Amino acid sequence: MKRAMAGGPAGGRRRGLLLVPALSLLAACLLTAAVSSGGDAGPAVAAWIDHGGCLVSRDGKRLVAINPDTPFVPASILKIATAAEALAVLGADFRFRTDFLYRPHDATLFIRGHGDPFLISEEVQTVAARLLDNGLGHVSRVVIDNSFYAVNGPPPGAGTSRNPYDAILTATAVNFNTIAVRIGRDGMVRSAEPQTPTLPLMSPLAKGLPPGTHRLAINRDTGESAAYAAQLVCALLNREARRRGMAPTASPPPTVESAPVPAGLAPLYIHVSATPLPELIRAMLRYSNNGIANALFLACGVTAGGPPADWRKAVTAMNNFLVHEVGLTPDSFTIRDGAGLSRANRISPSAMVKILDRFKPHMALLPTRHGIALKSGTLTGVYSYAGYLPSAVPFAIILNQTANNRDAVLRAIAKRHGAARPPADKMP
Repeated sequence: MKRAMAGGPAGGRRRGLLLVPALSLLAACLLTAAVSSGGDAGPAVAAWIDHGGCLVSRDGKRLVAINPDTPFVPASILKIATAAEALAVLGADFRFRTDFLYRPHDATLFIRGHGDPFLISEEVQTVAARLLDNGLGHVSRVVIDNSFYAVNGPPPGAGTSRNPYDAILTATAVNFNTIAVRIGRDGMVRSAEPQTPTLPLMSPLAKGLPPGTHRLAINRDTGESAAYAAQLVCALLNREARRRGMAPTASPPPTVESAPVPAGLAPLYIHVSATPLPELIRAMLRYSNNGIANALFLACGVTAGGPPADWRKAVTAMNNFLVHEVGLTPDSFTIRDGAGLSRANRISPSAMVKILDRFKPHMALLPTRHGIALKSGTLTGVYSYAGYLPSAVPFAIILNQTANNRDAVLRAIAKRHGAARPPADKMP
């Protein structure tokens, strides 16, 4: 799992159906009446919107407004709200941690996770070195402690496919609970990443797939996730031991269990993530990483409501942040997850712009396209953009319709309100 890719579950899910009927003539008239334009931008924008809304606002003045106060399904632009909440609730200095504990008399390594979404192979290699530095002996048994999370089943809005965006959430997850495999024409299954060794669970996961490279979600149950974490840690321990000229530390392969760490056992090593919160957010927004988003969402819930993490605490924390710190009205949004996967999420363009006003000091964390800092969101029948024009003017475009016209809407807005040149026909 390359750090540069942050390559986990992406937010651009395109499954499911959202069928939107064509507007009646009356509804179209009402929609046109809802336009408040700056020059000719309003009518130009309205021509592309069948069911949705947008808002461009400078210093509280609405430059273009179409259904600005109607909540719509936002998809992944909701990650901006998660980013803003994380910076406010967790603080820019926040880092995730993972505890490693060792019981010599039965050669058991305990791993207790706290939801670190960036426990990737490169980080685990560092963990392996530190464990050996701290005197880790032979490992014949690995126990994964996921008790920090009390979340049942997949995240809201996720399915059960092997696509990376459907990966489950566990407190001790490696590589975003996704695994990259390469299947040769001879049927042999190998790791598709040099930093990740070929692991025993790769072959059963890849069964029935054609030759080529595949990234698969760990999502059947938490036992599968625990086996992945344990196998990766042990494989990298052995790799580090060989590098040092030592005998393998975890050979033959240890047994794996899921259970809480026994009371009174002191950590051998506490791993603090090398990735600070702003860089986590940058990766989340750039790659629309659902695993990072929901890890931050749950972490905010724990900070406000105490462990273990669950969806109820996370939703309560987000609601409190949006109402009491951003100033939204409760009827302008509904939040079910931190990634924007759930179709039960709702937010109005005006609420999204208020969130962007709050996030403006951190707008450099957003990816930039054609001089426009923005986050996109995509589900079937949901197409959204939120961000800032080159003059730092916030905008939100949320379309819940069959036609993906968000690029045309953005071009019309950018042409009139501050872009040096309009975006290309297709924004990435």
